[in-house]
Amino acid sequence: MKRISILAVFLSIAFTMFSQSEKIKAETLFEHLRNGEGQQVYEMLDEKAQSMITPEFLSSCFMELQRGMGEYKGHTGFVSWPGNMWYSDIRMGDMQIRLLLVFDNDGLANTLRFVPVPEFHTATYGKGEKEVIIKSGRYSLPGTLSMPETGSALPLVILVHGSGPNDRDETIGPNTPFRELSEALTARGIAVLRYDKRTKVYTPDKNDTVTLDYEVTDDALSSINYARTLPRVDERRIFVLGHSLGGMMAPRIADRDGKLAGIILLAAPARKMGTLMAEQLRYISSLDTLHGGNGDARVEQLILQSENMDKIGMSGYDPSVGLPAGIPESYAADMSLYNPVKIMETVSVPVLVLQGERDYQVTMEDFNIWKKALSGHSATFYSYSSLNHIFHSGEGKCTPAEYMKAGVIPDRVFDDISSWIKGLK
Repeated sequence: MKRISILAVFLSIAFTMFSQSEKIKAETLFEHLRNGEGQQVYEMLDEKAQSMITPEFLSSCFMELQRGMGEYKGHTGFVSWPGNMWYSDIRMGDMQIRLLLVFDNDGLANTLRFVPVPEFHTATYGKGEKEVIIKSGRYSLPGTLSMPETGSALPLVILVHGSGPNDRDETIGPNTPFRELSEALTARGIAVLRYDKRTKVYTPDKNDTVTLDYEVTDDALSSINYARTLPRVDERRIFVLGHSLGGMMAPRIADRDGKLAGIILLAAPARKMGTLMAEQLRYISSLDTLHGGNGDARVEQLILQSENMDKIGMSGYDPSVGLPAGIPESYAADMSLYNPVKIMETVSVPVLVLQGERDYQVTMEDFNIWKKALSGHSATFYSYSSLNHIFHSGEGKCTPAEYMKAGVIPDRVFDDISSWIKGLK
């Protein structure tokens, strides 16, 4: 039950690729995957998907999932969705994970992704909430605008997601931290705008260059521009709240926009992403696992590739080592060159930095780097001893399985954010 987070991250970040019947092909691909037959799975992928993954990774990933979740106990029959998509819910131990497959017209799979089995919520909006569309270049992103019942010239917070194809609630298992933030801040008199991430709604096509701007910055800037048109919102009091990758990108967003009232960093990396990925892998490898040391060679390979990612564009980069799980080179190069702490040297907006002390994905080391770097800045810092990466409470060492348990963000986090925003009047 320990490795699900890292493997899901690698499999979802690495490639979001695009009927014998397709259902039979889906079952066949799954059986090859379950049996560790990576070469057979690889041969069922289209050319673009093959360029982003290796047979060796495919051979080991199902065993790694079992190490993290528990032994395989069965799966549902594949169910079709529109767009040549098929899914099956796989039971491992006392947990479930969903396998998504999408096939091209030529019958090859362009998408292979493991995601949490979604919790189904009533498709209604609370009082003061309404569906909106964020126009961002050629993309249209569904979102939710949450407005307090009364008031004018309101402050507004835009929520910017972490890594992966997140929805507007930043759903992970039964947890929806962005929905929690939205409801709590709106109840405290602050408007909130959240939206489905571009990589949730769209699959990059062959003409797209996938970078940090493609994944995060461009759509956040479009959301800011949209927010400034809202009649009850004070355009001088618009804030960006970024979680994880979104927090890391908040300095660039503030720099590009030039008029934000402030930025709020929740579990924001201050170090390079490859370093963090390698650190996460080592941490999870240190936890007790179902099958002892099986698969450690693959973990070590991923660690080497993660560390190699930080060197891309420099003399130390080794092309023969490659990048972790086929992350596009354009994305890795942008990530390697990006330094959020350096950008903050020339960005003068107020900053609020929040950190869970039990977070193993972005740690107190990052928090302390931010504290030192922003010592001469208008910056406020809070850390919370019992909270994890999604700001839910727990005890002892945090594990990936903790995200699969329903939790809530404590009121003190909402109060700290609200008080800081209102104190900047």
